Amino acid sequence: MEENKRDKLPISFTYTLDEEKWVRLRKGFVDALCSRTMGRNRVFNIRILLCFVFVEAVFQFVLERFWTTGIFRYYIFFMPLVFLLMLLFRNREREIRIQVKSAATQKELGGKWLVTLSEEGISRCTPDGLTQAFSWEKFGWLVEGEFAFYVFQKDKKDAVLIPKECFGSWETVWAMQELVGRKGLIQVKQRKCFKIPVWCICLAMLAATLLGGFVAAVDIIGQILGDAITTAATETADSPEYRNSTSFGEDEKAYFYIEHHTEVLRALGLTVPEGAVRSLQETIEDPMFSEIVTEPEDVYLQLLMNLAWGYLDEEGNLVEGTGEVFWFDFEGMDVSTDYIYVLEGMLALAEGSPLDGIGEIEEDIGDVDWERGRGTVTVSLTWEGQKYEWDMKVYYDWIDSDVLGILNSLLRKSQSEKYFYIADDGGQGVIVFFCTKEWAEKFTKTTHIKLVRG
Repeated sequence: MEENKRDKLPISFTYTLDEEKWVRLRKGFVDALCSRTMGRNRVFNIRILLCFVFVEAVFQFVLERFWTTGIFRYYIFFMPLVFLLMLLFRNREREIRIQVKSAATQKELGGKWLVTLSEEGISRCTPDGLTQAFSWEKFGWLVEGEFAFYVFQKDKKDAVLIPKECFGSWETVWAMQELVGRKGLIQVKQRKCFKIPVWCICLAMLAATLLGGFVAAVDIIGQILGDAITTAATETADSPEYRNSTSFGEDEKAYFYIEHHTEVLRALGLTVPEGAVRSLQETIEDPMFSEIVTEPEDVYLQLLMNLAWGYLDEEGNLVEGTGEVFWFDFEGMDVSTDYIYVLEGMLALAEGSPLDGIGEIEEDIGDVDWERGRGTVTVSLTWEGQKYEWDMKVYYDWIDSDVLGILNSLLRKSQSEKYFYIADDGGQGVIVFFCTKEWAEKFTKTTHIKLVRG
């Protein structure tokens, strides 16, 4: 039986190609590759991934360097993704029709092709008389397409094609399949190649552009309105009519500053609860505390301290602050825990930042001379698997202001956009913010309260 099958060898096929047939057969070859009929092409996937990463990096560098609004951040990711989809799922027939017009391809048309399958391998003779011989070890698959069989090489860079019109009978097909099966080739039918129509990609890009435009418009309008509210409130509050008044105790003027300064802080993005505003109004009305608000900036400071420390509700219960700012007094309560309290309070502002991994905050008070109120407190913490230490000077129960720079020194290592900024509270304490340099400058310009990076 085996000898009978081998008696049918070699199997020869002859055919000619015109432009339409060449396009049809070439398209089948490309579709066999793109449809993953023979499994994933790792080299191709790596190239696509590297291309995507490169394009993303270019968009990230160029767009974020010049534009920072929401729509451009949106496009930084979306547009390269669209290009990637267009590259992967485009209809390649147009490219093939351009290729068929090339001089090299035209040489393959009109003349006779001869393909011979034998025990030794496959030979292919082109119309210009060039004969190529391949051993079976170079081939890995026999793919049955719609119009032809493709004997693919293992590297998938080339294939010997045999149009189906060359087969005179099913016996010839079976003889070829039996031969390639004995040679260890995998026989598969071509899978359908998924393509995204051009109009779908255009529609998706149009929808994305409209959505991005809407988001940008909302963002711009919000910025314009916020800046308008901030500017109007600041200019009115700083007008000579109010600023040059010798008595700040007038109820009308005091309430004017509270109302407008509240709107300014809200326009800057801070949350100012009505309870915090009411608490400040009650403070001003109390003769025992009215002297703490003697300048327009004092209204800002007292509102911010209410946001940080908390405030009393109408029933006299303490309501916690918003967690957007932190306040502490340099005259501490207990030197052995004051620095831990300050650092934990600052870290609470920076959730989601590179500082999330900080742990084991400790104080070593072994070098403190309690009687003389001198010495050093060693503050330590762990971050990213490494232990850090700082020595704080002791002066009785006062906290060393150098503590404010501890966390910023770590943020500089991570090239963070946000840092801790400090504002003097007008007494012996400070108000701490976690923000960008741009926001700190805008806050200083708007409120006349200087923020300094710790």
